[in-house]
Amino acid sequence: MKGFAILDYSGEKCPKCGKPFSSGDDIVVCPICGTPQHRECYDELGHCVNEEKHSDDFVWTKEENQNNDGSSNICKVCGSENADDALFCKRCGSPLENQDTTQGKNAADSDPAGNSTSTPFEFNQMPMGFGSGTFPQAFKLDEKEDMGGVTAGEVAKLVKVNTPYYLSIFKKLKTFGIGRFNFAGFLFTGGWYLYRKQYLKGAIISIIVAITMIVSGLYAGQSYEIFSDVSASVATNELSVNTYEIMQQIMQLPIEKQIIFYLPSIMSIINFGIMLFCGFSANRGYYSFCVKKIKSIKEKNHDSRKTKEEIEKFGGVDTKIALCMLVCYVILQMFPNFLR
Repeated sequence: MKGFAILDYSGEKCPKCGKPFSSGDDIVVCPICGTPQHRECYDELGHCVNEEKHSDDFVWTKEENQNNDGSSNICKVCGSENADDALFCKRCGSPLENQDTTQGKNAADSDPAGNSTSTPFEFNQMPMGFGSGTFPQAFKLDEKEDMGGVTAGEVAKLVKVNTPYYLSIFKKLKTFGIGRFNFAGFLFTGGWYLYRKQYLKGAIISIIVAITMIVSGLYAGQSYEIFSDVSASVATNELSVNTYEIMQQIMQLPIEKQIIFYLPSIMSIINFGIMLFCGFSANRGYYSFCVKKIKSIKEKNHDSRKTKEEIEKFGGVDTKIALCMLVCYVILQMFPNFLR
């Protein structure tokens, strides 16, 4: 076969990882089609990268490899060739945009999960909140699949970061109406919404959370003083402090002092309630946001090319605001210390 006539593969690119071969590389040549590939790449797949073409009597040639360099979109996870405009691998379903050469190795060693490009307000969540970087093998999604009036490909362009996780969740929401708890939304509340460019909802939630933290910080010291004074008065009459009696004494205090005593606890309960709300509603709300935003862009732009550009321009996450929110969160956490 003419595919075996080339013995020096220097300068040729491995069809699995896309890296050029060098003279010292350990290269494996497929005995069926003659495709050269790094031994490490071959071991990761467990078979030839062009295995799907074996039934067509495919034979690798230098010209074939050069032609493929400019006309194919090679998945770094499984090595399959895809169309230039494909968003997901036709074989394994992994997102083709922003893949790096380490993704395939991570996918082989870890459980399926969200995109590997995580940031301060994102976890690689799949299915319980943590993971690596590809679709589960049972989950395959056509980029033209309807996702509530928009296509999966359009949603992927808007989400950009952690697309496998969110597309799998959106598909379940559309098909079964079942969501999943979002741990990033639970922990970061309004910050997560702002990070995901849901600015109005994120701003409202962040303001409420900030108020609860400030109020709690302002009155935490006074609340502790009230508790200490009541505990001391009860302890002088008995050898041991009875919690029930302490609470009875607090209930007899003036209403102003009772409010001050309970205020930090009330703020903490409100804050935790907001965290639960965000955790349970984040994915469903983000799905609705994506669909509405894409529809809005499509209504304003009748040109499909312009629509695609606008979706890509707005899509992704706001990393700057994520870092800003982290700084603000730390300041609010340390706020009570400044009052002492």
